[in-house]
Amino acid sequence: MNSDLHIILIKPNIGRREHSLYVDNASMEPLQLGVLAALTPEDIEVVMYDDRLEPIPYSERADLVAITVETFTARRSYEIADEYRKRGVKVLMGGMHVKLLPEEAREHADSVMIGDAEDKWREMIEDLRKGTLKEVYECAPVCVPQKGVITRRDIYKGKKYMPISLLQFSRGCRYNCKYCASSVYFERRHFTRDIDEVITEIRSQ
Repeated sequence: MNSDLHIILIKPNIGRREHSLYVDNASMEPLQLGVLAALTPEDIEVVMYDDRLEPIPYSERADLVAITVETFTARRSYEIADEYRKRGVKVLMGGMHVKLLPEEAREHADSVMIGDAEDKWREMIEDLRKGTLKEVYECAPVCVPQKGVITRRDIYKGKKYMPISLLQFSRGCRYNCKYCASSVYFERRHFTRDIDEVITEIRSQ
C-alpha cells in the first residue's frame, strides 16, 4: 500500500479575498482541522491552509483535499473544491453544512463525510491508500468526543492566529432553538470528553 500520501486540510473564508465585504477576519485556530490532523497516521504528510489568512497554493501536490464547510462558508468552499477538482485532485467535504445538505455538497466533491469524522476518518484514509475512496461516509454519533486524541497544533505554526489556544470539552446541545443548526446536527444531544484527557491536553500546551 502507498504510504507516500499528502493531504491538505482547508479552512475556507466567507468569500473571495478581493471582496472585502465578505472576508472573515476572525483569527482563531480551526480546532476541527487540528483534530483531523491528529487522527491521520504519522506516515501521511498533512498541511493546513487557512483561506482567511493566506492564499491557497492550488498547484501544490495533494492526494486529497479535505474542506470543512459551514453554511456561511459554503459558497467559497465550493469555489475552492471546484478549482482543485479541475486540476484532478480528489476533494472530501465535511462539517455541519455537509450533514444538513449532503446532496448539494456532493455536486462539488468526490466524497462527503456526514457527521463527526472520528467515526470514519481512519477508514477513509485506508480507502484513500487503496484507491477506493467512497462517495459517502455516514458517521455514527460520537458519544465521547476526541477520545484518545490530542489536537495537533503544529499545523497552526507560522500563521497569524490570536495568542490563545482553543480546546474542546463538550460538543452538541440538548436544546432546540429554531435559529440554530446545532440542535439538528447533534440531534439535541450533548456529549463531553473524558476529564482526564482534557487535563492532559491542557498540560501539553
